[in-house]
Amino acid sequence: MTSPTFYRHFHDKYELIAWMYNSQMEEIFLAFCQGDEDWHQAILDMIIILDKDRDFYKNALRNTEGSNSFFYSTHTRSIELLANVIQNNNENTLDDELLLDVKFYTQMHN
Repeated sequence: MTSPTFYRHFHDKYELIAWMYNSQMEEIFLAFCQGDEDWHQAILDMIIILDKDRDFYKNALRNTEGSNSFFYSTHTRSIELLANVIQNNNENTLDDELLLDVKFYTQMHN
């Protein structure tokens, strides 16, 4: 892959790392939210992914910071996913108070 092709899709390598993690976890999260998996299996699936690439993820957490950090990018995506699930289940818009609850919940579980 050439540099221009890469940068058409990702701002930098940290964005790619976050995208890889988010896409794997999103699949598990959505399966859980749709009732295809119970929470025990969802947690187990997440642990298996993290364990399989343990050194990679430890390095990503240790060597990134700020708004491009692995934590910030994955946390932001967690908020988006949870907010979308709540909106779809309630068939209405997400008000500011509920969005604050979502952000608080994801912060406490990250």
